[in-house]
Amino acid sequence: MSGQHNENPGDKHGGGQAQYAGDSHGNTPAAWTAVVVGLAGFVVGGVGLMIGNMTVFWIGVILAPLALVVLGVMNKMGYGNEGETRH
Repeated sequence: MSGQHNENPGDKHGGGQAQYAGDSHGNTPAAWTAVVVGLAGFVVGGVGLMIGNMTVFWIGVILAPLALVVLGVMNKMGYGNEGETRH
């Protein structure tokens, strides 16, 4: 190994991040938007339970599954990776 420079010493295949270029692991605008909407639903619902306001709780309950609708719509709009196959 004298004189060799390896930018990523833990990489045994020499490919670094390039070998994973096709895998988005859900890092798409559609996925992140769905996560934010779902998280907002859980937070709103939790706050509603803590303050004893059932109207706020039910708004949170409605927001959480709405995340799946947002994900589906954004995937259809091309902001997701719907067409990619899994390994």
